[in-house]
Amino acid sequence: DVNTSIKALPSVLKLSEATNLDLARTSDLVTDAMSATGTEAGDLARFLDVAAKANNRSNQTAEQLLEGYIRTGAQLHDLHVPIEESATAFGVLANRGLKAEEAGTALRSVLINLTTGAGSAGKTMEKLGISAFDDEGRFIGLKNTMMRVNDATRNMSDEQRNALSALGGKRNVAALSDMLQSLNTTLADGRTEWDALREDLDNAGGALNKMSKVKMDNLWGDLKILESAMQD
Repeated sequence: DVNTSIKALPSVLKLSEATNLDLARTSDLVTDAMSATGTEAGDLARFLDVAAKANNRSNQTAEQLLEGYIRTGAQLHDLHVPIEESATAFGVLANRGLKAEEAGTALRSVLINLTTGAGSAGKTMEKLGISAFDDEGRFIGLKNTMMRVNDATRNMSDEQRNALSALGGKRNVAALSDMLQSLNTTLADGRTEWDALREDLDNAGGALNKMSKVKMDNLWGDLKILESAMQD
C-alpha cells in the first residue's frame, strides 16, 4: 500500500545508489524478496544492510543475493531462519561460484531435503540418527543442522559419504558440500569461514548507508546528482 511504499522508499533509493542499479530494477528485486521472505517494511532497512554487507564480504552482489532470496525465501521464512544466517549460507555458496537464482534453487532443495523427512533424504537422516528439529519440533537453525550432518559424516569413508548425495539431492549435493566445507575451513584468525562471515553480517548496521555514500562521493556521483536536479 501507499504507506508501506513510502516507508520502504529511502532504503530502496540507497540500494539503487549503492549498487548502481536502475531504480525500477531495484524496486522490483526488493519487493519480490520482501514478499518471498515475509519481510515487513519496518525490517527492510536491516535486510538491506545485510545485503550491502554481503555484497562487500562475499563474492556476490546485493542484486544476486536478492535473486537468491526470491527463489528460496518461502522456505527460509517458514523455518524462521534469521536473515544473517541465510545470507551467510548464500555468501558461502557465492564464494564457491554458486550465486543468484542458482544458489537460491540449490539452497531451497537442500532445505527441503533436510527438513521434510521425505524420500531418500529422510531415510538417510534417520539412518544417520540426526534431525533438523529439536524435541519440541522447532527448527534448530541452518548452521546447527549443518553441524549435525558434519559430525555424522566426519569419519566416513569416501564411499560412505555418498550419503550426502541423498541429503543434498543429485543436482544440489555440491551446495551441501560447500556449506559443510565452510564449517571445516579455518581462517588465519582461528574462526571458521562460516563464523567469520556470520559475524560480519551480524554487525551490518549502517552498511547500506555507508556503501551508498562511498559510491556517490565522487565525480560520477556529483554528475548524477546534478543531472537529477536539472531534470527536476
